[in-house]
This record gives sequence, C-alpha cells and structure tokens, in this order.
Amino acid sequence: MMNQTKLLIKISDICPRWVELLGEKSFLDVNFCNRSVLGYYIQLCEHLKISEIVICLPEFSEVFEAHAGQKYPSKVEVNVEISPGHESVEWFVKRNKGFFGDANVVVIDSPLFIYFDLKNQSMVELFNRRLENSSSSISDVKDLLLCNEIASIEDFFETSLDIICNFNENYFFHEARVEDSKVYRGKGIDLTNKESLQGPCLVGSWSQVHSSALVGEGVVLAPFSIVEEGVEIEKSIVYSGVKLLKNSTVRNAVVTRGSVIFPYSEKVNVFFNAEKSEGVTSGERLISGFFIILMFPLFILFKLFESKSVDSKLLWAKDLNGKDTYLLKEKYNSSFIIKYLSLFERFFRCLEGRIFLFGEGDVLKFNADESRPSVFNLSLLIKDPDFKRSQSTLILYYNFKRNALYDIISVIKIYLSNIMQAIR
Repeated sequence: MMNQTKLLIKISDICPRWVELLGEKSFLDVNFCNRSVLGYYIQLCEHLKISEIVICLPEFSEVFEAHAGQKYPSKVEVNVEISPGHESVEWFVKRNKGFFGDANVVVIDSPLFIYFDLKNQSMVELFNRRLENSSSSISDVKDLLLCNEIASIEDFFETSLDIICNFNENYFFHEARVEDSKVYRGKGIDLTNKESLQGPCLVGSWSQVHSSALVGEGVVLAPFSIVEEGVEIEKSIVYSGVKLLKNSTVRNAVVTRGSVIFPYSEKVNVFFNAEKSEGVTSGERLISGFFIILMFPLFILFKLFESKSVDSKLLWAKDLNGKDTYLLKEKYNSSFIIKYLSLFERFFRCLEGRIFLFGEGDVLKFNADESRPSVFNLSLLIKDPDFKRSQSTLILYYNFKRNALYDIISVIKIYLSNIMQAIR
C-alpha cells in the first residue's frame, strides 16, 4: 500500500549543455542503461511506496507539455507544475498547502542518479526511519538515500558503466538476463553468434549484432542499434538507431545519433549516423492506390451527402518558414461518412507522396522536416507499452521493419483489430 509521502523534483535548468549534447530535451529524459531518469524515479517510488511525484519546471515549455500529458504504467501519479527558478521549495510547498497537506515531501533539487536495490527490503525500512526522524516535513533526498550528482557527460558515462558493471543485480532492466551470464538481451535481437556478447553488457530490443563483432564489458546498446561486421566495442554507450560501421573500434565513448563523445578527453566528433526517414515508398503508394480503388464507389456516393464543415478536411498549409506542412482535422465524434471521406483523402495524399502510410497521424509542426504526417498513427500498430511511450521510438521501430510486405500486414492487422473490437 502506498503511503502519503510525495517526491518533489525541482528543476532550475531544464536542459543543461551536456544534456543538449546527448540530444535530449531535459535531464529527466536522459537514459541510464536504456531507462530514463524519470523511469528510475518512478521505479524508486514504487519500491519505497511513495504515492506521487511532482515535477516543478521553471517555465512552460514543450518539456512541460510532454510530461504533463504522459501516461505511465504505474500506481505512482506524476504531476507537472510551474515553479520559477527563484522560488524556494519551502515556499512552493506552502503555496500549494492544499495539495501537500501534512504529507512528507522528499526533494530532488539538482540532477541526481539515486542508487537503490529493488531486492533489498531493509533499504525501505531505513528510508522510512530516516524520514520519521527528520525534524521537518521537507527532506533532501541526499540525506535519505545514496545519490550521485550528474553535472557532466563524464558523470553520466561513469554512472552508466557503474550500473551495468557493478550494480546490474540491483535493477530490473527492460532487457532479460541470459542464464549464467551478465548479458542482458531485449526482445527481437538479430544475433547468430552468442560469443559476440561478453558481459556485463546490455543489448536493447530489435538490435542487430554481426557474428564477427565483439560487444565487450560495459557496453550499453539502445534499441535498434546495428553493430556490423568486425566491430569491437567496449565500455561505451550507443544510442538508439545508430549503426556502427564494419571493422570500427569504439572504446570509452558515447555514440549518439548525431555525434561521438569521448567523456574523458571532452572531445566531440559531430556526424549524422541515424537513418533518416525516406520519402513515401512504392509499397505505400501501392497500398493507398488499392484502397482508393476499393473505396471510390462509396466515396462518390458519400460525397453527395458531405457536410461542408472544415473540420473534416485534410488541410495543406505553409508554416512560418514557408515550408509545406500538413494538418488533418477530424472531430472525435464525426459521423461515419465524414470519417470515410477523411480516410479516402488521406490515402489520396499518400498516393501523391505528400504524407506517409504510417507515422504520427494528425500532426502540425512548424518544422516540417521533423514531422511525419500519415494515414495511420503508429500507436495503432504497436501494442508494446514500452514503445508506446515515445513517438520517436515508434518511428525507429517502423523504419527498422519497413518494407511493402510489412506495410500490407500492418494494414490488415489494424483493420482486423478494429473488426474484432466492433464484434466484442
């Protein structure tokens, strides 16, 4: 049973320079061994029976929107509030007395990784004793638990290696441990030679490791990583969607989608390694053309009864930079006719090559290069809750599997799912 203690995360600098170098938008999004900082905080709260997390950001931003609208598969509630950088924790709690009441408040006021052991119940008892003995209802987490301050990429790198090399028994990774080894492997991995992996190491889901490659001690491969022929990698962190080219050697490095960072020498080699989304494929056009032919008779009939509401249209517009962008506006409670016509319009745009078959669905972004407007939203395709949390991860998953046959199977899967739901 959860107690009434609340964890308050007070963030003064949303995106420090070292977080920006990693390609993340806030410290809470930084991944340690394929789990975000916020993910660890939620896991910690579950272990300590803390009921709620309150994230205080200094200003309204896209980070605020991302976390405020996020749903987490946990009993721990996550709320996001605005608290100016100059406002003290004590004043924020006092200002929100109605919300906090008499609850104990544990505060994180700087970028921290908190060490904890999910198999150690005595840690919970020690935490509760320290909390009870505290002279104030507001306690600093550093007085209660073992913490490591993260102020640079070097701190991030060393902490990640510490987790995988020394504390891999203490955490529940998304990846499952292989018997009698310290190799942790995710689902869907393309691996023909088990000897290519020498633990302790972590290999994310849907990664590819060539049989002649060597993934050594202290390596963390994020999902969708590709390790080609003859690669040797040791004590390094590889971000999602990165391809390590054949016969390359990587040691003591952080390889993101845009750069290679050597923490100890503070050297950054900037490049672009990630696979960019190509244009609409012939398979997507073929599928769209098939559905257009199939839907055309009813389209002509329904067009006669169409209401003139602009909310049912796929709008083609220009953004502030003069680039083409897309917006599909369709009311949730639209009639069957409106939805049918809207779907036909989307298939037609896909046939023209103006939107994708699968992507972000109904989108409007000022930077069209970052948009992936589409007929179907990828969240309809993937049921895995770990992948559903991040739209960018969904797109990486789709690009990883993308071909005409996979598109056809995906469309059939979506429609069969809808039919079964209607039958139920």
